[in-house]
Amino acid sequence: KQKKKKPCRTEAVLLANCLLENEDTAVNTYISKAGNKERKIKPGILFIVLRDGLFTHGLEIFDEKVDADDDYFDAVADILECVRRCLFTSPSINLGNSRLLFDLVSRDPLQHLCRLSAQAPRLTSETTFRDVLAARDFFSNSDGAAENLAIEARRLLFLLLADKSVSPLLLRAEGNQIARSMIRLLEFQSVSLGLQKFIVHCTKQTPFLIRELFRLLTIPDPKKGFDFVAMTNFINTILRKGPSPLECLYFEDRPGTEVTVENVISTLIPAKLKGQSLARSFQNRNSLVQMESFKLVVVVLKRYQLLVTDGLKDYKWSVEFIDKLSSTITQWLPDFQVVLSLRSRYEEQLSSKGG
Repeated sequence: KQKKKKPCRTEAVLLANCLLENEDTAVNTYISKAGNKERKIKPGILFIVLRDGLFTHGLEIFDEKVDADDDYFDAVADILECVRRCLFTSPSINLGNSRLLFDLVSRDPLQHLCRLSAQAPRLTSETTFRDVLAARDFFSNSDGAAENLAIEARRLLFLLLADKSVSPLLLRAEGNQIARSMIRLLEFQSVSLGLQKFIVHCTKQTPFLIRELFRLLTIPDPKKGFDFVAMTNFINTILRKGPSPLECLYFEDRPGTEVTVENVISTLIPAKLKGQSLARSFQNRNSLVQMESFKLVVVVLKRYQLLVTDGLKDYKWSVEFIDKLSSTITQWLPDFQVVLSLRSRYEEQLSSKGG
């Protein structure tokens, strides 16, 4: 009986995997190239697989209405494992070309990895992001080939976002793509505790990420109580447990580069968290919204004080520069009367409960 042929997409993934496993630097370089339309150079098969091979199988592969293709899922999981092992964790067979690796995994592949990894089992106290980075995140109750694919996708994604010794994105200081990937993970998985810890770890490894992350974060309306509280708590966690504000500025500290007020403020406050939004959160009837907002103000002010102290010592900031910073922070803060109104409202609540 003639053996049934696998679909072309599966065959393409299997071929790329076979070539990659040979651990030949010349072959790996050839199959990883992006190609060039003007010079009529075709892209390598691995480059095509990581872009087009994952495109039609994002979140929908976990839809029960879609017929599962376990052979394809297994093949993609294998190629993702092989890419991680051969190109990013084995120095002896690494391509040694950061530009080539950057082109291979940036943009579309990074987006596909985010969608796939969001379907992996959630991180817990028993299985942390460190287990993922070390490829020790084994799940005895794994739900078939699709979930195994998600687990492999997350292993590769976390390595690209967090390991500055091998990630071409971090080696090229590509903060925008990394921050956007973090935002996608937050959108897909909400602000889970395990994911919070991973993002804090990433910012401590590469502090310049905070500026990009704060530039892109979307702040929910305070009327959406749970979403607002979750995001505000996440920002508080980054500010309290992430790198110091001065560490975030070191990336900009290059010869001829002047530290500006905008640079400093971008390490303290998310760009889209306006003072008006904060004032509305203080006036919200939800006590959790009020308290998280108040905690954020306290954390920002403490971080600002630390930054000024270190800035005077390390950067020799002038009094005029400090005054500009103070003025900007003051403009961001909600009206003082709005803050004071919290006390009277809580006193009324306590008295009503006592009555």
